[in-house]
Amino acid sequence: MRDDGFFKPTPAALAFGVEIRRRQSDDGALAGRLAALCFHAAGEGHSCLDLARVAAVYPQALADIDIDAVALARVFADNPLVIDAGNPGGGDTTGLLVVHGSRLYLRKYWRLENAVIDALAQRVDARELPRSGDAAEDLAAVCRHKTLALLTGGPGTGKTTAIAGALVPWLRDFHAEHARLPRIRLCAPTGKAAARMNASWAAQMPALCRRLPADLQPALAQDAQTLHRLLGIDPLTRRGRYAEGRRLPADLVVVDEASMLDMPMLKALLQALSPECVLVLVGDPNQLPSIEIGNVLGALLESPADSVFARELRNAHLQLTRNHRQAAQPGLASFAADVLMADADTVIGRLRAGGYPGVAFHENTMTALPRILGETAEWHGRLAQAADVETALSMLGERVILTPLRQGPVGSETLNAEIGRRLGHAHNRQAEAVMVLENVPALGLANGDTGLLWRDGNGLNACFRLSGGLLSVPLAKLPRHEPAYALTVHKAQGSEYRHVDVLLPDADCPLLSKSLLYTAITRAKQALTVAASEHSLRAALGRDIRRMNGLAALSAG
Repeated sequence: MRDDGFFKPTPAALAFGVEIRRRQSDDGALAGRLAALCFHAAGEGHSCLDLARVAAVYPQALADIDIDAVALARVFADNPLVIDAGNPGGGDTTGLLVVHGSRLYLRKYWRLENAVIDALAQRVDARELPRSGDAAEDLAAVCRHKTLALLTGGPGTGKTTAIAGALVPWLRDFHAEHARLPRIRLCAPTGKAAARMNASWAAQMPALCRRLPADLQPALAQDAQTLHRLLGIDPLTRRGRYAEGRRLPADLVVVDEASMLDMPMLKALLQALSPECVLVLVGDPNQLPSIEIGNVLGALLESPADSVFARELRNAHLQLTRNHRQAAQPGLASFAADVLMADADTVIGRLRAGGYPGVAFHENTMTALPRILGETAEWHGRLAQAADVETALSMLGERVILTPLRQGPVGSETLNAEIGRRLGHAHNRQAEAVMVLENVPALGLANGDTGLLWRDGNGLNACFRLSGGLLSVPLAKLPRHEPAYALTVHKAQGSEYRHVDVLLPDADCPLLSKSLLYTAITRAKQALTVAASEHSLRAALGRDIRRMNGLAALSAG
């Protein structure tokens, strides 16, 4: 196996390919390459290797092979380590790989996809519900008659408002039918997303309470939490507290930022819920998917239009398209829409002409970098002068630098080190922005939680503004963390900032894609700076990478 540009196989992938090749009677070299590529793809979030799409994802990996002429079932026909899903008796059921049509799976991911589709199929049905055109009313109807609802839309389309509006009539109906308050759970895949959900929910509560009698209001007084915490997932074993024999005590679960929901987590959630519990998945399918296996939200919406599952799913899906922020921030909204729909020439031309109000464009990243670093350091320097830590924490979400990379000239590690140097954190870490890198339930911290180091009479503490109020943790007890002036786009998902600086590397890299650029720019609420060369912008706008998986095909039956 050679290093083919975008495909750089890990030693583990190579070893896996060698083992498959060793057990192969014919086409051993091809079988080994396909197996190694399948193993490698799993490490990058693909649940399978799909020959119909592999050229778009790994352009050079199999460039010397006529992919259209490759029949996976024939290639692996005599290999005892490979199961043919179309002929289950044709291989050892303990095999390492599974062939299904044009897709090659690691066995555990084949089982995972099937488990997820089977569980979701039990939550949809053929009933078509009339649509009123009012998002809250229509969502309430779905939640009243079905146990799965999908609510999708971009930033500013009113997803939170629709959920809040739907829960009022749903809550009334539930209470009337069951003579008790429903158990409502709010959650998100990451700490950042849960914190933002809490803030959005808190803003909705006064209006909700005015629409409900006092005895029903406690049902809505819920704090959003991470899915890890909701399901009681052990950080070491990755197993949850709930399963078929012990269900999560919930009547309705809302999962925000569902684009970040990976397949293992969705399986754990579905196993934890009782059959009667309503699951509401909320998100923007155009954003980056989870780093882990799967692109669940996007894949479900790509199900073949003529399949029974797709028709049933459409009955449970509400798509919001009207951007309510358009009037306040037309430039940001137009830029986000053009990234998804317009060609590269149009987007770059409008950026150069200043055609997106509120968006500043610098065509040379390295030339713009000193100014962006200086402005960021100056802003964070003000945080150290704040009257108290709560004031400083409220300022923390004002601005951030976003980058696709962790390393390199515009990598988050490099940028954070330089900003820390400018702020003198080698000698005084007061007001240093930090992000937690692991889930620590005992401390009430989740991966992605962002806070500030703040000195009091007892020394330096890490302070976080969470749903329960201010959390202060002595620096010595703080789990793994890193500076948080500059974040990767993945790390910033689920959050919003008043001002965002987006830095793209001048050279092309495989991480650049349309979904990455869209996710980065939609973190900004008021102002956005984009520093990127024409080359890197064209690379991002021209690469619409979708995770390889078989959810859509499996859902077709």
